Amino acid sequence: MAGRIAQNIPADATQREKLDILISQMFEKYGFHGSSLDFHHRANSYVNEVIDEREGLPITLSLLFLELGNRIDLPLFGLSTPGHFLALYREPGQGIDQAVLIDAFGGQTISRQQANELTNSELSEKDFVPASDTEIITRILGNLLRSAEWQRDSTAALRYLNALVAINPQDQYFRTLRAMTFYGEGMLAEALSDINLLIEQDPQNAANDTLLEIKRRLSDPH
Repeated sequence: MAGRIAQNIPADATQREKLDILISQMFEKYGFHGSSLDFHHRANSYVNEVIDEREGLPITLSLLFLELGNRIDLPLFGLSTPGHFLALYREPGQGIDQAVLIDAFGGQTISRQQANELTNSELSEKDFVPASDTEIITRILGNLLRSAEWQRDSTAALRYLNALVAINPQDQYFRTLRAMTFYGEGMLAEALSDINLLIEQDPQNAANDTLLEIKRRLSDPH
């Protein structure tokens, strides 16, 4: 697809013209669009399935958009903005006011005000820092985790939690959630291991009283 899009770009096209062509090709010619019928379906979080079905979530559509842009040398970045992942076109040396925001879910460029409305927040400078690979993977796994919870699939939920803890070993939220999931599944040794590590990581945490009580029950089930 990237090669076919490149064939539609004149040799003398400016970067901004290339951006407009990419948007037109991906969202109009090839018909990629945001999922509307089954937002929580896990297929929306797998880029290969997004390519097959031509629909997905803001983050997966943005990732595909970024990759296609990379193939034609466009300076595109992902933004892990609250509630709605966005793409950003920003040439070297440009300020935020000159950058272009792209909502891949809606298939269009948007204004700063529209971005505020989509994210239900007042975006600040920190929101325009390009998302790291870890942030992107964490966000996709978080979406998959919510889908698994929605479908009451604890086996899949643990699989995603294991991945989240592996790439965010110091994140107490994911480890706590995994400990509680282990506990709910009767995997007591695994739950106890996570609880011990949580207490060791942050001995002064106010939540430790609850963790210590759960630990007491796990250590003395009778």
